[in-house]
Amino acid sequence: MNESTTTLVKSSGCMQTSTCSFVDITSPAPVICINQTLTVVTHKDVACGSTVSLQYNTDGVEDAIKINDSTYNFKFNKAWSGQIVASMAGCSLLMDSILVEVLDSKGPADLGADRNLCAGNTITLNAGRGYRSYQWQDGSTDSLFNVTQPGQYSVSVTDACSNVSSDMITVSAAPAVSISAGPDRTICMNDSIHLNAPSGFTNYTWTEAGLALASSQQLIVTPLANTQYHLAAEQIPGCFGYDTITVTVNQSAIISLGTDTTICNGQAVIIDAGSGFASYSWNNGSTTQNLQVTNGGEYVVRAATANGCFSRDTIRISVRDLPPVNLAKFTTICEGQTRVLNAGNFASYLWHDNSTSQTFTVSDPGTYYVTVLDDYGCEGSDTMTLASKVSSPKNFLPADTTFCSYGGVTLSSLQSMQSYSWSNGAQVPSITVNSAGNYWLQVTDTNGCSGYDTINVKLKECLAGLFVPNAFSPNNDGKNDMFKALLYGEVESFELVIFNRWGQRIFSSTDRFKGWNGMNGAKPADTGLYIWTCTYKLSGQEMKSDKGHINLVR
Repeated sequence: MNESTTTLVKSSGCMQTSTCSFVDITSPAPVICINQTLTVVTHKDVACGSTVSLQYNTDGVEDAIKINDSTYNFKFNKAWSGQIVASMAGCSLLMDSILVEVLDSKGPADLGADRNLCAGNTITLNAGRGYRSYQWQDGSTDSLFNVTQPGQYSVSVTDACSNVSSDMITVSAAPAVSISAGPDRTICMNDSIHLNAPSGFTNYTWTEAGLALASSQQLIVTPLANTQYHLAAEQIPGCFGYDTITVTVNQSAIISLGTDTTICNGQAVIIDAGSGFASYSWNNGSTTQNLQVTNGGEYVVRAATANGCFSRDTIRISVRDLPPVNLAKFTTICEGQTRVLNAGNFASYLWHDNSTSQTFTVSDPGTYYVTVLDDYGCEGSDTMTLASKVSSPKNFLPADTTFCSYGGVTLSSLQSMQSYSWSNGAQVPSITVNSAGNYWLQVTDTNGCSGYDTINVKLKECLAGLFVPNAFSPNNDGKNDMFKALLYGEVESFELVIFNRWGQRIFSSTDRFKGWNGMNGAKPADTGLYIWTCTYKLSGQEMKSDKGHINLVR
């Protein structure tokens, strides 16, 4: 209930005031059932001039009837909960509210259709939640009732609106369910077995020691010890059949072929599967306890004991090649030299003289051999024969020599060698030198023997310039048959020309080593005087030109 001052207004606003002490709303029964009528009554101070209005959620309100200025009746078509607010408007607002709840009837009790009860099972009957009270045939008052025996069971319920209803159900004994997982079985260690439940059931469950294994009709297991497997399956709803099968595991005998091993090429190894088995079967077809192996590969044995259980093992045999020993195969050795035989990198060595180094130094003809062992103990060997000792190259350079200042001298090995190394760095059989001094040559012959020789080269005084004879006789007697201009020195350019007495050119050459043979074309030239000119240049000098006469006689 609220109290306020009410203002009496003229048409233009509040001009007079009076005390409006309250407005409220009540109900004789604010909680009703859905099929009942809710009555609410509003009250206001007589000094309040405004009309009281109601506000509420209309969803679920079927009808609201105004009986008079202060009384209202409400009808509902579904459960409803909320406030109904009474308010009065004027120059101020007066409000009051009431909380209303409309309850829906739960309807009649329903325990469902009659049921079958499997032996040892429990059925829980549910009368449904939301009723105000429950009364079962034995006087219990919970909404749930557990049934463990066949019979008739009833319940009476009262809802919030005091509606009372009851229901009865008959629980009959279901026929016993029988299922077989089959006879007990015996297997060998590491074998798998298929356990099969019969058809005609649903919800199969296999368990072992309380642990769920599968929910299928078939179960595949590989037990390592004797084990019991429990089967449960449903035949009619809620009724299960149960059975247990025992799987006995025969232990297989231990078999061991040993660790993988490596043998040397040409060796053999015996693989033993061990005694105590009734039969043996190897992957190569052998059926004996022992197997002699010379080839590499994987060897597998399957051995059976008297109880029919098999044991299996595998071993891998690797074959290692013998150590490849390759001693140098030279047949000769140079005088004063030694050669080293290297057996290669292995674990141990034994030479013909019982020495044990990796290398052996030889200096004399003979037969040498070595035996080696690698890290796996495999043995390899090699032999070489040194047939003879040969002399090293000697005196392969000529005697000391001289040369002219304007020309060089060619130094050559007198013997053919495999390699050459001159003191000036050249590696060829011959070199040309232009300086005096001592020169050496180191050579290697086809036997691999080395030699060293020296030669002294001196400078000598030599003719220099142009020398021309004044006559020649080209009569093919081998004496003075050619006319040449003899030019000594380091020639840079040269030209010789011959003219006859009439000034005709009958011969010319820029090769200072080429002379005139007395021919004029294809015919012998006439005897008599001829004119020659020679133009030439020596290194370090200016160009020169000389001329003269030559007398041709026959």
